[in-house]
This record gives sequence, structure tokens and C-alpha cells, in this order.
Amino acid sequence: MTRLWEDGKLIPKWRHSMVYPVLGELAFGECKNPLLRRRLHQANLYDVSHGSANQDLIPPLVDAAVIHMGAEFIILSGLELDVFGKASAQTWRAQLLFEKPSPKGISPQGASK
Repeated sequence: MTRLWEDGKLIPKWRHSMVYPVLGELAFGECKNPLLRRRLHQANLYDVSHGSANQDLIPPLVDAAVIHMGAEFIILSGLELDVFGKASAQTWRAQLLFEKPSPKGISPQGASK
């Protein structure tokens, strides 16, 4: 996943190669936001490398909307709230990663069927 905004400003295309992508599990759903006092859509990028799917890698995307969904990536747009409640516009470009299926006739342990 790559963030396309920084400090509320769009990152220029010439800097996209300098922005490091973050690898994690994307979750998108509805939740109650205590700061805004209403239900809204929220996107989270969780760290699953340590076996825990509740640690955010980056601040959640609040009031999120799916802008584009393609075969290889999804673009989400919304707001990031800092610890003081200041909102900054943010857009995420999430690259979809799929595990390759094992070749036909070979079990996951590598033994033939």
C-alpha cells in the first residue's frame, strides 16, 4: 500500500518512486468513530507479520471511500486523524497481492498426489 498524500498535500508524481510502500492486510468496514460521534467507513492496514491482526501500520483512513477498484490495485480516499483530532486528506493505492496456487498434483508439502 502506498500513501499518495503527505501532510494534507498531494505527493507529486516525480516523488512516487521515493515513497516506500507498506506491506500489510487491508481491512475496510463500518465502525463508530468517537471523535466524530457517528458511524462511518474506515480502512485499516494491519501488521500481520507478528501473528497479530490488530496493530495498525499507519493511521486509519476515516470516512473512507473506494475510488477505484481494478484487477491489480484499489484506490481508497478519506481522512487521517492525528492524535489531536486534526484531519488531513489522504489517498491510498493498495496493490493486491495473491499467493500463487500450487501446481496441479503437488500437495503443499511438496509430495506428489
